[in-house]
Amino acid sequence: MHNCRAGSDAWVLSLGYRPISLFRERTKACAWRTRSLSLSRRVAELQRGTRRSRVANRQSLHWLSSAADLHVHLVGFGLAGAALAFFLCQRARKDQHVTLSVVDVARAGCAGGATQAAAGILHPFTPRARKIWLGDEGLACAKEILRAVVEPEAPPIARRSGLIRLASTEREAADYAAAATDLYSGELFWDRNRDQLFIPDAWVVDAPAYVQAIRRYLERYHAEKIMMWEARQVHSLDDEWRRVQMHLGARGAHESFMVVAAGASSKLLIPTLPLTWCGGHNLVYRRQDWIWPVAELAMTSISADAIPDANMSDIPVIGGGSYLVPLPDRLRLIGGATKEYGLTQAELLEAQSRSSAQQMDRARAALELPLDALFARYANAARWASTRESSGPTPSRLPGPVEALYGIRALPPRNALGAVPLVGEVPQEALSLLTNASISERVRVLYFTGLGSRGLIHHGIIGRLAAEAVLRGDSLVSLASVASPSVLASVRRDAAEAVAAS
Repeated sequence: MHNCRAGSDAWVLSLGYRPISLFRERTKACAWRTRSLSLSRRVAELQRGTRRSRVANRQSLHWLSSAADLHVHLVGFGLAGAALAFFLCQRARKDQHVTLSVVDVARAGCAGGATQAAAGILHPFTPRARKIWLGDEGLACAKEILRAVVEPEAPPIARRSGLIRLASTEREAADYAAAATDLYSGELFWDRNRDQLFIPDAWVVDAPAYVQAIRRYLERYHAEKIMMWEARQVHSLDDEWRRVQMHLGARGAHESFMVVAAGASSKLLIPTLPLTWCGGHNLVYRRQDWIWPVAELAMTSISADAIPDANMSDIPVIGGGSYLVPLPDRLRLIGGATKEYGLTQAELLEAQSRSSAQQMDRARAALELPLDALFARYANAARWASTRESSGPTPSRLPGPVEALYGIRALPPRNALGAVPLVGEVPQEALSLLTNASISERVRVLYFTGLGSRGLIHHGIIGRLAAEAVLRGDSLVSLASVASPSVLASVRRDAAEAVAAS
């Protein structure tokens, strides 16, 4: 994330109060500068009276000097914060003056967080081939965001790749067969000869590039709403709100929200949140260093429309708790992942203090054997591309990785619906214990966190539900308060129309 002053140095800090990386870069015009310039031009036009009548001029100048109807300050701009900002801008009424300010420690909200280490698999099914809660709606909302933010001439950030799951046990095979035959015929396809399940409508998303694309979209099309965009560490809610008040000054909104969407850092800011930390490594390979198997799909029931790519190349594969995922740019491939459950804060900070070489050593020691086994199994159930340059034996092992990624996930408690993210408002009595009493009189503090391992499928739909609740002024006590049957019915209708239109 760039610093808020154009052309200044941006110093990136880690999520755990520790410098994790330093970089210098020249930035182009930032959102606040774009906004100030656009407002200056507009004031000049109004004063000259070149485009509007004097009455219209007076009304517009009054708008420029008046407070916003609603101001939302986002702490964190990973998947959760980006989705919330997108839908706040998209769903605001034309007569609703909404402003945003954002602070995060990195360009894509991923300094030590889960976004930068994500494999990027997007589809609505659980490992047992059952539908994730709000999975279809989540997929539709993610597609809606992608349609808006993808830049045709930019490097690809998403690809409809399909996905293959290899059954490793008899129970998995039975689950996959039942799901494809009885539950989701037409959405899943089971090949009993190869023990593999094919999910046609699965996508691979380059998560950091995707979050950056959302930021560019907001700066391009909603710059008038962006009051502040900073790259720095947030240490406490009190300190943060004082900073926001200094920036807003006399332009304070009629209603203000601070939304903690900081992933694993959310628990540092609101210790009462029932989150646990899970660390994990991924390995990054160069796609050019090896030959990827071309899937052999013998399921005769698959229609041509269901196959994402005619030659079936670069389909991600999951099996035995591991995955291999070619990224949309077709230059990199991610393999993973390790899972370090129940980290303490001290362990979290220690993990982030490791050097790149230490992270690579740990990742290779834990991942190379299972990833080699997954690759060999997939290769045995696939055919090889006819464009192979070498006529030698098919490779059975992966090449050496070029990078190790490490991220921290914030895991919510599980319930009957699965691992459901946390969305809600900090009660006034709890807020008074966390902060000075003055903040409770000035701002409502919300949280949107705990996406866990399902960030890509849940960030869009829950970000939309939360954004619409804020725009309506609803009481956002919990996720259940905004995910009512009537609201979800509306979301499903919109999603169906969006899918039909696409």
